[in-house]
Amino acid sequence: MYEELADEGFVPIAVALDRCADDARPFIEASASTHPSPIDTEHRLAELYHITNVPTMLWIDEQGRICRPHDSQFGTDTFAAVTHKRFEPYLEMIRRWLRTGEGALTTNEALAPLDWTIRRGSMPIVGSNPFGPEFFELAAEGKPEYALEALTPTHDPELAAASEDAS
Repeated sequence: MYEELADEGFVPIAVALDRCADDARPFIEASASTHPSPIDTEHRLAELYHITNVPTMLWIDEQGRICRPHDSQFGTDTFAAVTHKRFEPYLEMIRRWLRTGEGALTTNEALAPLDWTIRRGSMPIVGSNPFGPEFFELAAEGKPEYALEALTPTHDPELAAASEDAS
């Protein structure tokens, strides 16, 4: 994708969140990527952007403005059978954003107080344990829905049905 869109100003930055550079280096070298691939051994990026899952993608424009908050997405279909997400719709969203500006979220879309991640992530602030009984009460409300999933057409119902049939 970098090679395809570099002339349009697109620069992906793949940051490895690892304990030491030697842990990440073999994977970075094996990927033979031509875009920047720094290694964050102090996990500053995770702290600054509240990243809890990997891989995570977020969109930052030329002014440093976050246009889409972190979202667990993938650059291949390697894990599609598990995640039920296809990568091509997400990559098409990136192409549209770069070329037309479409896909950047408004403040109301980006700030979703009822989002599962926000509700769970806020538990420690109010004195609740995000791994304790309060979490299980939240989980009992049903399958967690992520606000970004409604705005990101990567979920593949056929993959989800196939994994349900297999279990």
